[in-house]
Amino acid sequence: MKKVLLFVITLSFLTLNSCSSSSDDDSGGSNYPQTVNIKFEALANTGGNLQVLATTIDNDSEDHLETLPFSYTYAQQEVNIGTYLKVQFQTQSFTIGEEIELKILVDNQSVKSEVFTITQENQVGSIEYTFE
Repeated sequence: MKKVLLFVITLSFLTLNSCSSSSDDDSGGSNYPQTVNIKFEALANTGGNLQVLATTIDNDSEDHLETLPFSYTYAQQEVNIGTYLKVQFQTQSFTIGEEIELKILVDNQSVKSEVFTITQENQVGSIEYTFE
């Protein structure tokens, strides 16, 4: 009788414990969808150079012909897990050895940045970020 009672108690404990852990797993995705401000930046150590820039949110890309520094904000964008962001440059009038820093910010918090040193004409560089 003791073994049967012990088995029932153990089985009940395992069942309750597994239920609570699965609800914990589900709560991770409950933060989405979110509404955020997405900001793309491109900075240069010399500034003022003409660039071809492209910003992407999922499959929607927008091209910009700008001088640096460059900053573009998409206000109040709804994002989900897996929403993909990308900013890309192609040099137009840079000197070999100069640097371009690309940044992606979400609600004014940097989520991705990288510095590229120019090594050739018409150099292309990009950074990407995916919401998790």
